Amino acid sequence: MKKNLSLLLVIMILFSSLTLSSCKSNKSYMEFVTVMEILKKKYNKNDTMTVLQDEIKDRGLDQDPDSYVCILQSGISGDVEIPDEHEGAPVVAAASRKSEYGGMTSLKVSNGIRCLVGICYRDSSSYYIKKCSLPEDIAVVSCFSDCDCIKELDLSGVSEIKDSFSLCSRLRNLKVTSSTKKITGGSFNSCDDLEKLELPGKFEKLSKSFRNCTFLKELSISKEASGDDEIKEINECFDNCIVLEKISLNASVRSMTDSFNSLNALKTLNLEKMPDKIDGSFSECKAISEVVFREPVKEIKNSFNKNKSLKKVTFEKETREIENSFCNCAALTEVSFKARAESVKSSFNGNEALEKVSAPGGFGSVNDSFRDSTLREAPDELKKAAETQPEEKTPAGRTSIDADMASFLEKSDSEKALKSWCQRVSFRSRKREDSYLRIMILFSLMRMSGKSFMQSRIKNPIRSY
Repeated sequence: MKKNLSLLLVIMILFSSLTLSSCKSNKSYMEFVTVMEILKKKYNKNDTMTVLQDEIKDRGLDQDPDSYVCILQSGISGDVEIPDEHEGAPVVAAASRKSEYGGMTSLKVSNGIRCLVGICYRDSSSYYIKKCSLPEDIAVVSCFSDCDCIKELDLSGVSEIKDSFSLCSRLRNLKVTSSTKKITGGSFNSCDDLEKLELPGKFEKLSKSFRNCTFLKELSISKEASGDDEIKEINECFDNCIVLEKISLNASVRSMTDSFNSLNALKTLNLEKMPDKIDGSFSECKAISEVVFREPVKEIKNSFNKNKSLKKVTFEKETREIENSFCNCAALTEVSFKARAESVKSSFNGNEALEKVSAPGGFGSVNDSFRDSTLREAPDELKKAAETQPEEKTPAGRTSIDADMASFLEKSDSEKALKSWCQRVSFRSRKREDSYLRIMILFSLMRMSGKSFMQSRIKNPIRSY
């Protein structure tokens, strides 16, 4: 009995000593360097420390040169807490060299720290970390990528997220509030388990994020109870979210660029607040069948193209500008402008099934639009625009360019006429790379202009013009 008790006591002592040693070891794997020392050193361009220098300057953390930065060293493991003070001076930032830590399981960041750079970024520690506790008003830069064990994140107080939390394949619950001003640089890309996402309707910038989230089904960007929310920019976000079925946008957006493309399952698009500008968005969305714009449309460019199932498009209020949009939508049969459309340019082309266009308010201009369409019901100006221009008929065995040349040979042998003709056909000749055409031009130059003119342009007659 006494032997068993003594053995148990020895085990407890060993366990406690190991615990204490691990705590001490974690502290020993932290290096504290003053902000001024960090700023004085020169690092490689792609080094984490270079990123840290930029963040310190951008966020004004160099105002107190005696403050510290906590640098995590290789070998740190287990539960880690970054303190907000060292030797009586504040710790304002924390970073790592992206080296192997040895298996960090959780991270707690104290309240005084304003910037986190390069922590748990695609190294061995990211495979073990399950929980991170972050303070308010902190910027997270190049952190927590490929963290397979993180399932929930509360980022309520985080001010900026940049190039972080990508490839977190088990992340299911994400909380972001209006405290977050920017999410940029590939953040939350390829988070496969993220199924539902609610974002606040107030961002300065939402860029290059939430792409390739292959199980994201529902997205809501909602206006909060107090104040008029506005997102200044959504850029290169939410592409290739192949099961995203529903998008609800209730906040004002100034600019939406290159976003929401290749959404194979998108069926419902609710734009309660119409963005001021949509450019390069909502193309190749195979399942969406109808789009209704309830708010006035200011600018749509290069968007809503190649949507195979789109059947009907409705503009309920006035439309200012549409350019290079709604093209090659094979199933589109009806377009309705219930109020005046000022400018429609190079849009609604290649829609062979399009039969009906209603526009009681009329158009300011329709430039190269509605081509290759049936248009049984449409204003006369659109029917005329939809007609395909017939190709020029030329004699048998002669191309249209042959005919152009013959015409010039008959009418004039002046250098001015020659230059005009060369300019007219040069694009076609470069595009077709037709050797016969080049030879033909060469001989025509010799015939029409004489030897002296030819000698200056014999090497490349087309490019001379």
